[in-house]
Amino acid sequence: MKAIISLGLLTLAGCAPSGGSQSLPPSVAGIVGTFVDIEGRPVPDGLLFGDSLAAEVPIAISDAMGQFQLGFEWKDDQYGQRYDCYAKKQGYAKLHFWAHPRPGQVFDLEDLIVNRTGTLIGKVIDESGKPLEGVTVLVEHEDQDAFMQSWASRRHPRLYALATTNWLESATTSESGEYEFDGIPPGNCSLQANHESFFWHTSDFMQLEANSTVNVPPIQLEAIPESLQIQGRVLGPGRSHVSNAEISAELATGFTVGSLENCMIWEETIPISTLTDSLGNFTLCLPFRPSSPIQLFISPSQEKLDIASIDGVQPGDRDVQIILGATQKLVLRIIDSQGLPVENFGCVLDIYDSEDPGASEISERRKIDPTTHLSGRGTFCVPAKRFYLNITTDSGRWQEIGMFAPGSLPTLLEITLK
Repeated sequence: MKAIISLGLLTLAGCAPSGGSQSLPPSVAGIVGTFVDIEGRPVPDGLLFGDSLAAEVPIAISDAMGQFQLGFEWKDDQYGQRYDCYAKKQGYAKLHFWAHPRPGQVFDLEDLIVNRTGTLIGKVIDESGKPLEGVTVLVEHEDQDAFMQSWASRRHPRLYALATTNWLESATTSESGEYEFDGIPPGNCSLQANHESFFWHTSDFMQLEANSTVNVPPIQLEAIPESLQIQGRVLGPGRSHVSNAEISAELATGFTVGSLENCMIWEETIPISTLTDSLGNFTLCLPFRPSSPIQLFISPSQEKLDIASIDGVQPGDRDVQIILGATQKLVLRIIDSQGLPVENFGCVLDIYDSEDPGASEISERRKIDPTTHLSGRGTFCVPAKRFYLNITTDSGRWQEIGMFAPGSLPTLLEITLK
């Protein structure tokens, strides 16, 4: 998050409503706008947050006329980057808007519409009527993808900004199975209840009025039968129990998305996951029977254990055993031919299960996408197996480094890219 400049030193309110600019220090950009309700009346005391609504202190507050103004550090090398803002006020829908600022200029977003909201209250139960705790409940608005039409229709082409309302919300049921959503925009809403041990449930759309409360009828979930469960255990080196490891899979729904015209057709998938208990045991419940065997992915919470996957798992399997290998630390420092650090790089590891130096069959190719590493130094957890190391960069450069055996890694491996 960039530092916010004291707005008392900047005369931002006088900028043209068409999205014009005024002179500012070359390292500062500004955004101004006005919050209004659906009838065009100003909405004062709207709280603005940068990057996330999780922040405790707002960076700006709209005044009695609904107007707000932001000034922040924004340098030439940030040209084209997006600046996100969130706004909220009790009784109104949360708003997410963003822009691509330009150093030394102020842009006016004009009117940003915030809607009055309503409240949804309900309960989730099982087939016997017992309250279910820990169920994830999602509320989805029929207009989830709608843009702020009154503003977008007259946005200035130089502004490069867009504003939308966040319609999707989530909550977790309490010990008594209850949930509550406050601040939902008026209109048609539906609810979805998800729990790893029960079939998912999606309600019909219901009408929610502004400044109203809807008591939703109890949502009853049906337990997933054993025939759609996969049970197993995750063990580490020495057959130690691996707790809190994530077991995940993606199930093909049988539905396709895209079009032949654009040559973009893919099968829609649904992610599912669960965690191992203290003994490494897990039960993964499938919300429907897949058309083919599935692949499980195992991600341990301990860095000393390697990730793994297993193919050909069927619904109803009862004794799936997964043994995770150990990891070792690979510390790299990458420089270019001028001796300058290369800060954006990744790795490709060709991994061999056999420790025999003469064995040539690769068991896995693992890609670690290029990311930023300060001063060209990066640390990676890699399998404690024999592997061939390749270095990649975001510009597409590729350099083969060599083969490494378990326990042979230096404390720091320095590499010069050619």
